[in-house]
This record gives sequence, C-alpha cells and structure tokens, in this order.
Amino acid sequence: MAEPKKTDREIEFSASEYYYVPDSSLPSTWKLRRHNDQHELDLRHVSAAAATLGPNPPHGREVDIPEKDIPAIKRAIIADMKKLGMETDEMKEKFPWLF
Repeated sequence: MAEPKKTDREIEFSASEYYYVPDSSLPSTWKLRRHNDQHELDLRHVSAAAATLGPNPPHGREVDIPEKDIPAIKRAIIADMKKLGMETDEMKEKFPWLF
C-alpha cells in the first residue's frame, strides 16, 4: 500500500513534512507544513508554523491542535530553526511563545 500523501497546490507531501500528524493514514489531519515545495526544510515554512502557534496567527488562521501536543511541536520547530542556522536569541526575540 502506498504511503498517504497530502496535496497542496498540486504538490504531494508526506506525513514527515508536517509538524502535527495525529493520524498518519489520514492526511486531512496533518497540520503545519515544515518543508517547501521542493520537499526541503525551509525557514519560511518553519517560521510560519511558529507564527501560527503564536498569539496573532498569520491571516487569523488559528490551528486546532490539542494543548497536550503543542510542547512537542514547539520543540521540533526550535530544533529545525537551529538546523537552519537561527540563533536561540533571535528565536526568543521573534517567537517568544515557543519558550
């Protein structure tokens, strides 16, 4: 059986390309994409995911994720930002709610 994919603008993404995957067999549940259209970790997408968890989400798009799952998502976002070269001080300045 083929791995489920979620389609965004006619591009298919796997579960590993999202921060929140409550059911890997059900792509409609996946939220907060971390990779760009070339399937690479991308600071723009990681920052957008971080902003979505903040007090004023972009475009007013609050995401419905259980509170118990938020800490793990925040840790993953912080780890990805570090991989992409963002310093902790900059993260704390731009995204204080992650800490």
